[in-house]
Amino acid sequence: MRATLAILASHHPGLEARLIGQIVGFVQALRMEKLEKVPGVAESLDFTAALAGLGINDLTSDPAALQATLVTLL
Repeated sequence: MRATLAILASHHPGLEARLIGQIVGFVQALRMEKLEKVPGVAESLDFTAALAGLGINDLTSDPAALQATLVTLL
């Protein structure tokens, strides 16, 4: 988990640590689900880029935008 935090922070240095923590927690929760393919670091980076591109600073602020970015993880 710490490694993923560090990777996301290094690729997206302008993002708040709180958002990066939310992203890592969200992805970790998805990894516990029975999915055909669980999201890895590459998908986490894509997800983070999508959120940043949409200007999302909090995963709980806009559920519709969050849902629209899930394609980058799944």
